[in-house]
Amino acid sequence: RYLELRIFFEQMLLTNITYDPLYTRDVLLGILGGNMGLFLGASLITLFEVGEFVFFCLKRVVHYIRNSSDEGKGSDEINSATG
Repeated sequence: RYLELRIFFEQMLLTNITYDPLYTRDVLLGILGGNMGLFLGASLITLFEVGEFVFFCLKRVVHYIRNSSDEGKGSDEINSATG
């Protein structure tokens, strides 16, 4: 007992299918940047400038808090020494 399997092809052609992405990374970034500029009036440079502004504001606030807490410690030490 044995099994015989016969396979017949209609054509002896090989079909190769390749898929290309609709948008490449460069095109996608260009479209995103263009839409941001059109609808928001913003560009990457503007976003970096806003980030830089926030950073410097936070830096100034932290510096103010540290200096005000240092001044409070110094006056307590002077008052206790003269007290």
